Parts: sequence; C-alpha cells; structure tokens
Amino acid sequence: MPDSYDDSDESVEQLRQKITELDARVDQLSILHQIGNSMQRDITRQEALGFILRGVLEGIGFSQVAVALVDREEGALRGELGLGLDNAVVRAVRVPLTDERNLLVMAATRKSPVGIVHFARTGLDELIGAPLEDGSWRESVGSEVPEARAAIVAVPLIAREEVVGVVGVVRT
Repeated sequence: MPDSYDDSDESVEQLRQKITELDARVDQLSILHQIGNSMQRDITRQEALGFILRGVLEGIGFSQVAVALVDREEGALRGELGLGLDNAVVRAVRVPLTDERNLLVMAATRKSPVGIVHFARTGLDELIGAPLEDGSWRESVGSEVPEARAAIVAVPLIAREEVVGVVGVVRT
C-alpha cells in the first residue's frame, strides 16, 4: 500500500511542475497577444518598437534590448530605441553597413541571427556601435562558456526579403 502513496506523491509533483511550465508559457503567449493587439491600433513606429522590445525583454528574459534600423540613404544602421540601457546612447549609434566587424552588421549581412559570448564587455551600449575586438569574443549559441561576461544575440528584421533593421539583446 505505501508504494501507491509514493507514486501518488510523484504524480502530484509532476503535475505541479507541469502547471508551473504551462503558466510560464501562458505568460509568454499573453505578451505576444498584447503586442499583436497593440499593433492593430493606430500607433507610432516608436510605440510599436517599444511594444516589441518590451515583449522581448520581459517575455524572453534578456537584460537589455535595442533596435537599429537601416538608413538606406546613409548606408548605415541607425540606433532607434533601447530598453534596459541609456536610450540616448542607442539613438547615437550609426554603424556603416560596410563595417563587417560589427555584430549588428554581421546579422544584417548574413540575414540570420548571430550569437556571441563576450569576454570583456557586458552591455549592449558597449557593443552595438563599435567593431568587435579580436580575441574578446567568440561565436556561440546555446552552450555555456564559463569565462564569458555576457551572451549577445543580434537578429535581423526582414520585411519582403529585405533587412530593415536588427534587434540586439544581451544576457549577463
């Protein structure tokens, strides 16, 4: 008879764990739903970007997020908005699309996400406007790198097969 109690306790614990996982997933989906609903209102580009960045920051769990948009006339990525860091620093960012050593340009050029770990820097404000220094980073996604100070991902925003911007996120 005691074996059935042990099985029951295990089942209850598994159910609690599953409920916790589902609650977290519902929270993530709720954020996406709110973003979708807000996008249907008459809003400015800054408001739309703010909703998207807040969803990334809060829903996925990064500590900083910023977006740079392509300025075709200038031939550069131009910082537009950031959360979790000084927005004035983000808005001052101008990176030529020819700067192949810049993380955001790497993602824009490849038209695919680029994930790195950095061994010296910890913030997007230190990374998004400058070229990556030799020996201070390495490309890595999903694997633990003990000596890394930050994990950074840059994801291109693509509309009609054309890169229109790049979102950068960091987790320290």
